[in-house]
Amino acid sequence: MQRDGHEGDVRSQGRDDTIMFGPDDDGVKIPTQTETLVKGTAMVAEPEYKPIPDLDYLQELLAIQQQGPRAIGFFGTRNMGYMHQQLIEILSYAMVITKNHIFTSGASGTNAAVIRGALRAEKPELLTVILPQSLKKQPPESQELLSKVMQHGHHLEDPTGDLLRVP
Repeated sequence: MQRDGHEGDVRSQGRDDTIMFGPDDDGVKIPTQTETLVKGTAMVAEPEYKPIPDLDYLQELLAIQQQGPRAIGFFGTRNMGYMHQQLIEILSYAMVITKNHIFTSGASGTNAAVIRGALRAEKPELLTVILPQSLKKQPPESQELLSKVMQHGHHLEDPTGDLLRVP
């Protein structure tokens, strides 16, 4: 027997289906195919984009620092936009002023941004740049920045790799 007391007669079959499923709990009405064709898809409300608050990022950075200074390697792409370089430079600066030791290579892009940030923190002893070859084999755009590292920071170079081509 069904809810309304009728035993499956033709008159009650359509009504019980709607009662069985009930109204949408979230209040969102999904348009029918006809409504979509006539009125378009503008009827469907798109969820509003909510960016992650800056506070969440700061909490993540604080969580990294909870266990004291660490040795951190920064490596990445040579091809990146200016804003991304700025962000990495700030992150590198923050890591060095909180006494983390930074390791990177001498390439452009990510690694150059890391070096600039670490040098800006004025704690050159916390920066180590590892070169696969000697300084003279590095690209011209990297040599100026790397010469500052040689004056102030630590660097490791491998002259035996001078026979290799720098990509």
